[in-house]
This record gives sequence, structure tokens and C-alpha cells, in this order.
Amino acid sequence: MERIAVISINNNPDYYFYVPFAEYAWNKIGWRVAIVCTHDVDHSAVITNNPSTIRIALPKIANIRTQTMAQAGRLYACNTLPTDSLVMTCD
Repeated sequence: MERIAVISINNNPDYYFYVPFAEYAWNKIGWRVAIVCTHDVDHSAVITNNPSTIRIALPKIANIRTQTMAQAGRLYACNTLPTDSLVMTCD
């Protein structure tokens, strides 16, 4: 069974700056990482070190803040992940 930790980001640099550190920490203890990104994130600015890291893009939804989208997006990540995986959400 694959273990996947789900993190999410919006365009706030305070969050996406720490993605490689969070990815490293989760990988170090044996978890693969899935990153849920809101529509306003420049994917080229998000640095990851592991090619097996999963990126999930959220669509834009009118009148919903990207902060809320990022938070709720972690809950829906399992819809795109393997069904036989163990999923942990974190921030």
C-alpha cells in the first residue's frame, strides 16, 4: 500500500517556499507527496526534488478565495490518487 501525504498551496510565497522542505521530510519517512495547487500558482515556481511527487491542479471557482480552495482541495485529492493508497492530509 502506497502512503501519500497531501499538501496544498495557493500563490502565497509563505507556503510554496516550504514545499521542497515538506516534500523532503515526508519522503524521508517513506511517504510520497501530492501537492494540490490552486489556479493562481505558477507551477514553474514550485520547486520539487522528487520526480514521483504528484501535482494536482484545482480549477478556478468564482467567488471562492484561493486560501479556502487550498484548504478544501486537500480533502478532495483522494479522488485523483490511487484507491489502494493510504492518504494523510496536512498543512
